[in-house]
Amino acid sequence: MKTLLSVLLAASGLLLSPAGAQPAAAAPAPIVFMSDFGTADDAVAQCKGVIYGIAPDVKIFDATHNIPAYDIRLASFFLREQAGFWPAGTVFLAVVDPGVGTARKAIVMKTRNGQYFVGPDNGIFTLPARLFGVEETRGIVMPGSSKNAVTATFHGRDVFSPAAALVAKNPEQFKNIGPLIANPVLSEWAEPVAGPDGIEGSVMFVEPAYGNVWTDIGETYIRHIAKNQNIAIRISGREITLPLTAAFGDVSPGKPLAYINSRGFLSLALNMADFAKKYGVKPGDPVRFGISDATFIDIGRLPAKNIHLDIRYATAGNFAKTAVYPAARCYLRKPAADGLAKAAALAEKDNFSLCVLDCYRPLAVQEAFWKLIPDERYVADPKKGSKHNRGMAVDVAACDAKGNWLELPTQFDDFSGKAAAASSAGSPGALANRSRLQKAMTGAGFEIFPSEWWHFDFPGWEKAGIENFPFAAE
Repeated sequence: MKTLLSVLLAASGLLLSPAGAQPAAAAPAPIVFMSDFGTADDAVAQCKGVIYGIAPDVKIFDATHNIPAYDIRLASFFLREQAGFWPAGTVFLAVVDPGVGTARKAIVMKTRNGQYFVGPDNGIFTLPARLFGVEETRGIVMPGSSKNAVTATFHGRDVFSPAAALVAKNPEQFKNIGPLIANPVLSEWAEPVAGPDGIEGSVMFVEPAYGNVWTDIGETYIRHIAKNQNIAIRISGREITLPLTAAFGDVSPGKPLAYINSRGFLSLALNMADFAKKYGVKPGDPVRFGISDATFIDIGRLPAKNIHLDIRYATAGNFAKTAVYPAARCYLRKPAADGLAKAAALAEKDNFSLCVLDCYRPLAVQEAFWKLIPDERYVADPKKGSKHNRGMAVDVAACDAKGNWLELPTQFDDFSGKAAAASSAGSPGALANRSRLQKAMTGAGFEIFPSEWWHFDFPGWEKAGIENFPFAAE
């Protein structure tokens, strides 16, 4: 029976071992192995045999051995992606080594999150190094015991595997693996280039089992594009128009779609079919993601600091006395969105911000409003469609940096003559703030709507189609 003293000693870590007993050795760190070797021969098995010969208790996990031959960039991408799921101390053995046997160095890199990366110094560790930071890098000059001499063509087995085993077995061996390397190779791979009308990128990966195409265009480049909107993609010499959706099932089987994949990158697919095969796409192909004037922009996802969403139809604070939008979102077609961003910049120079009250309005909501107030001074006839239905009108108030309204002539959805854009009703301060708002909006190209001081239309609205797509509730 355990005594109280033994329980306390055990809990505090002070319980003495039986006479002559040695403390148990710490378990080796896991090794995560990735390569472009494939599995058609025994190369992977030979590497594992070397590792087990040095560290018999180590656990080896295969990330993938199907990296396309010599694709250092994709290997680096996968290393960065998986490393965040593994604990400190994990050893990543990564062998994509087109320069094997040349003067390129063999290294072990320790990142600031306490992980180790073993492989060639050819840029393969660029992306995890940039994400986690580099604590120290050492050249491998004493890789340990390989039963064979170091060959010129199989450093994965003869150099990198022994080094990975030694560090996994005892992290202190990292200090003994070889001399410090001051400047490991970090590649400067081309990044997507964003212009006013689109983004230029490239194909990073094609999922072998499905034919889905991953680009290097990250979500940050396109997060402001409204979901379920058609976008234009140029790839493999073709122009393809397809919807930007949240899930494969948002389109019919065999139909194309664009989506943000689980890694946060713009990807292209056919629902339950092979996009890459149909369109002849391969890794490295250039991709152009076009933003046309018809594209709807999600204003809430723009980086503008002085645009505040105060979407009244997502609350009961409107004339309908009920929320008609499932979320407080503002969508505008690109020309109007660009105009609003310019208006915000002009407002910032005049020391105020913009509180956006309403933007795109689905036609179904317009029909509901018309039933409540069938008066074209305030609500457009849904048979004709409103400028809001086209994503070319915005309701906006002047507010401070925290989104609090400045003094203005009336509240939103006031249907009296006081709400007219040229009304003289209101205090001097309210009229002055209205004038400041009008100056910023017209300076950005908007036109004043006579019946409502808060309503502004963007030129060209009559060329834009009436839309009825629902709001995203995300």
